[in-house]
Amino acid sequence: MDSIAERAARQLAEEMESRKSIEVRCELTINNHTARPSGTMAINIVADHYIETATGKRLLESENMKDGKVVSRSFHYGDGTKFADVNFNSKNPDEQAVVYIKREFWLEEKNDRRQLPQPLLYLYVGREPLYEALTKAEYLGKSEVMGRECHAFLFPQVRWSVPQDQIFHLDNATSIPLKVESFRDKEARDKKESMGVWTAQSLDKVEGHYVPLKSTMVAYNKDGSPMFTWEYNVKSIEFNKTYPASTFWPKLEPGVQVLDALTKKSYEVPGAKRELAKPKAATSAPPIQAVPPTGWSTPASGVSLALGCAVLLSAGVLWWQRRGSGV
Repeated sequence: MDSIAERAARQLAEEMESRKSIEVRCELTINNHTARPSGTMAINIVADHYIETATGKRLLESENMKDGKVVSRSFHYGDGTKFADVNFNSKNPDEQAVVYIKREFWLEEKNDRRQLPQPLLYLYVGREPLYEALTKAEYLGKSEVMGRECHAFLFPQVRWSVPQDQIFHLDNATSIPLKVESFRDKEARDKKESMGVWTAQSLDKVEGHYVPLKSTMVAYNKDGSPMFTWEYNVKSIEFNKTYPASTFWPKLEPGVQVLDALTKKSYEVPGAKRELAKPKAATSAPPIQAVPPTGWSTPASGVSLALGCAVLLSAGVLWWQRRGSGV
């Protein structure tokens, strides 16, 4: 007879390996519990559109908003062999500013975790599929989430930005994660000093697949008080669609600066930039200077690049990525 871990691993493997593709549109609302007024935050909503295929092709279109207005955007692509980040002008988020071509998807070169929207993130432990990682997990016993029987598994020192112990609570009926607790280490676990907790608020069946369409992540201060709450709402999710290859690589606009880490070259896309309507004044993060690695054949120093992803370095998003439990 299978152990609890083996049964859960088998269910998760059947779920994840059966998908030819998955497409998710979700919205993240950021709530600030600190002394800083929420109205002063650079962004309070992040809207993500994510596609991944079984062959490794990926797309993430991310828009950062303040009270419903797009402040900045960044798009991330992977054609199965190489990856590209497209960042947009902070003064006009409809205008491409710079494109990075590189070896890994979005921020995955910076830490040992997959960059995925919730709740897909917790189908992995770091970058390892959850069904494979379960063979090395410590079983902690039964638990309960949303009134459903669950089984808790410990994964010690998962290598995110900050190594951390993660406890996954898997639904007994479906093996889908319904709760994930993060701790610095065993000492913090013993003291119940949590860094943060992701919790499903629903478990829904879509096209035969179980998915938590609503969930929350709460990040805590050292004294146990909440610092930030992120509310996730999956607007739509679709499985097993087919997509043209062009979906997974950017169409570059004339005048855009390209920094290619694969060839160690930089260049500007030829042609005249398209005319764009001047946007209304909006509060946004200051431009970031893009400095390519030394040894590139065409120097790009002095080019001021207003990266759309600059807003990701604000408020709770940066804080949580540094602590290792991000969006």
